[in-house]
Amino acid sequence: MSNSLEDHKECGRCNRKLKDAKSRERGFGRVCFKKHREEVAKAEFERNQQRLELEGVG
Repeated sequence: MSNSLEDHKECGRCNRKLKDAKSRERGFGRVCFKKHREEVAKAEFERNQQRLELEGVG
C-alpha cells in the first residue's frame, strides 16, 4: 500500500471499488482516469478558445 496522505476506496467518476494502489492514489480507475484527463484537456481548450475570441484573435 502507498504512503499517500489520502487513498480513495472508490473511483471519483464511476464510484466502483478501486483495486490497485496507483488507482487509489489517483482517486480514479485506469479507464476513468484517462476519460478524466480528456475532459480536463477539452475544458482547458474551450477556455483558451473563448479567451482568444474575447481578445479578437480567433
